Amino acid sequence: MKKNSFFFRFFTFFLFISSSLPLNAQDLHGKALSEFIFSRIGNNSEKQFLVSSGANDFPYNVITHIHSSKEFNKKIIFAFKAEDFESHEVFFVELSKALKKTKKHCNIDMIWTIGDYEHWDDQTYTSGIATYISKIKETNGLCAVNIKFIEDRAKIIPGSGGDVSPSWLLKLASDSFYKSKLPYNIKGGVISSLYRINALVEDASTGLFIQERIPSIGIELNNQDFEKSEEKWQKEIQALCSLAENYNPEQSEYWDRHTNQLSIGPRTFWLDEKFTVISFSIIIFLSLFIICEFSFAFKRQKINFVEGFKSLWYFIPLCAIVTFLCFLAGQFVSMAIVRNFRINPFSAISIKLFVAFFLYSSASLIFIYFEKNISDRVYSFLQLISALLNIFIFSTIDISLFYLFAIEYILVNISRYSKKLIYLELSFLMMLVPFVPYGYQIVLYAKPQAIIAFLSVTPKFNVFFALGFLPFILMWMRILARINEKNSKSHSKKRWIVQNVLALFCVSMVFAITLVFFSMSVPHRYRTGNVKQHHANEIIDEENLINISFNDSVFFGETTRSLQIDLGRECINCSVILSGNKRLPVLYSQWDYKSDINSLTNYFQLPVYPSRKMRFNYISSNETDTTVKVRCRFQNEADKIYVKEYLIPMNKGKR
Repeated sequence: MKKNSFFFRFFTFFLFISSSLPLNAQDLHGKALSEFIFSRIGNNSEKQFLVSSGANDFPYNVITHIHSSKEFNKKIIFAFKAEDFESHEVFFVELSKALKKTKKHCNIDMIWTIGDYEHWDDQTYTSGIATYISKIKETNGLCAVNIKFIEDRAKIIPGSGGDVSPSWLLKLASDSFYKSKLPYNIKGGVISSLYRINALVEDASTGLFIQERIPSIGIELNNQDFEKSEEKWQKEIQALCSLAENYNPEQSEYWDRHTNQLSIGPRTFWLDEKFTVISFSIIIFLSLFIICEFSFAFKRQKINFVEGFKSLWYFIPLCAIVTFLCFLAGQFVSMAIVRNFRINPFSAISIKLFVAFFLYSSASLIFIYFEKNISDRVYSFLQLISALLNIFIFSTIDISLFYLFAIEYILVNISRYSKKLIYLELSFLMMLVPFVPYGYQIVLYAKPQAIIAFLSVTPKFNVFFALGFLPFILMWMRILARINEKNSKSHSKKRWIVQNVLALFCVSMVFAITLVFFSMSVPHRYRTGNVKQHHANEIIDEENLINISFNDSVFFGETTRSLQIDLGRECINCSVILSGNKRLPVLYSQWDYKSDINSLTNYFQLPVYPSRKMRFNYISSNETDTTVKVRCRFQNEADKIYVKEYLIPMNKGKR
């Protein structure tokens, strides 16, 4: 009996200890995850439901309000992913306590949103952050910081959704990281405007805020810091608290989209629009003065120079047209190789550049053969003109590109009076230096889709590429002209062909080897020609996991239809799509839904991990037949995604 009594006490103690341990939120999804977060956050928190129909079996956002000691209607929002809560629960609790103690100028919202790690291609998906933004009525004085965790150095994302974050917010975040001695990088590097052309990997949540004219940035924190020691993630807390403390909503009206950043060590320096415009005006004035005065200042060379320039007045537009045609030919060859072989996008781009370079070099040799009397000085003057034109053209597209082409122009000016061949070759290499930081950022953070799009750009973009490469093309012409001028004593046609073909072959080989090494050093995500789509391992599940039923009733001449979906088990995502053959099938519903008038389709909006029992009541159109498509994604023990899809034809509503 005593043995049984001892066993009973031990078993009771074991149950007590087990029940006091925290639940593993990483194994929780949907509503269970929302409830877990809400139970841990405590007082002064609220639930924000993602479904507005009154059903409470769906997941919801959790929001904690931290009010300022003074009454301000302004707010800074710290948005987190709900899926990160369990593994960083202590961090969130400590951050909440620290934010309450900061001397802030506004209120603070800490929000954990559901489903924002999953981004589906269809329009039926409702994210937690989109729901939160849709509830915001007044955007003035708001600011959003979207935070997620990665296995890498901390980063600041200065744009998304085809737009750039305001410079004051980016500078505020950067200074907060610097003061907290937290190492970080800025995606986009020296130029944030790459986000305006959707060239870089972006943060979807940041893009949603920016689309609603709410200043926003993305922040990625190093996940490994939280696994090492408390001292490490205290720097993250300090940085975020500093950001909240120094944010002043009264000074946040200006939105500078054309900022350049210069990182020197741990510190970042900023070049805003005003400084860039002033610099643009100064360099243009000095450039025109130099071209007009010094190019024709030496009387002894003036006559030959003017005559040579008059004979080549057409050369810049002709050179641009030939370069454009070479780019088109290179694009045709690279696309043909991509269609037949599995090569990464950067290799395809390298092929495009190599083909364009080889074709143009061949055309240049033909031109030089028939125009042997053109001096190197005339080519250098044309190169200077083309570099100056690029400053005008590309600064008009985006003023933040000014520094790139201004540095190139200065390097062209320095090399203008170079006589020795070795100096011209070094100048050609130096002209590549300003492009290195831009290329480095593109290689690190470019979207695979953007790189692939570069291969099949429209003729309009190839025109800009041709103009951008024009100074390099003319420098190459100077080198070829100098080679032939140096060997002008030999009038043998055979010797001329041999020396120029040999020069072209050597340079082409160097160029090809450089491109090969470049292609081999690109990130792993570009190593395949086919970009891997999200959830590409979906397969059709043969199990009977979905039961669908519907019934109609007539109410005041309108048909009310009830569609019920019962799931055999929890699913990741469910799409309910209604298509009409003559008009939109849904006239009204309590559920949030979107309409596409072009395809005559309605989409019911559902969050991830929806309820296993769903009922959709809506007024159906009496003028069209409807096809209902229900598509659900399930996940098995092997983490594979199984898709179950039903198509249900429905007749016109009853009259």
